[in-house]
Amino acid sequence: MPLVRWQFRGLAPEDRTGFLFEEVTDAHGTVYAGSVAVAIVGGSRDIYALGMRADPSEISRTWVQALDHPINPVLVSEGLGSCVVLPIGGGFLLLHLTSQ
Repeated sequence: MPLVRWQFRGLAPEDRTGFLFEEVTDAHGTVYAGSVAVAIVGGSRDIYALGMRADPSEISRTWVQALDHPINPVLVSEGLGSCVVLPIGGGFLLLHLTSQ
């Protein structure tokens, strides 16, 4: 995302943060329900490691471990969670993941 690259230019990795856009619009001013978060995981090596619950020096080892021992998906019964699909611009977008 060009905005993130531009904002991070010249910043030390420890000074980088993610961005949360709470009022999402397109170039025509159309307002969309929901929020968009960017650079939440990849802002820096330390943030990435935190998201993986690993030390930065252990990122590669953690990935190898995860790929060698995948966790099977679990089907969530109705009422415990839902996903709302809204049509956007002729296509479909998974917009909200909710817990009830």
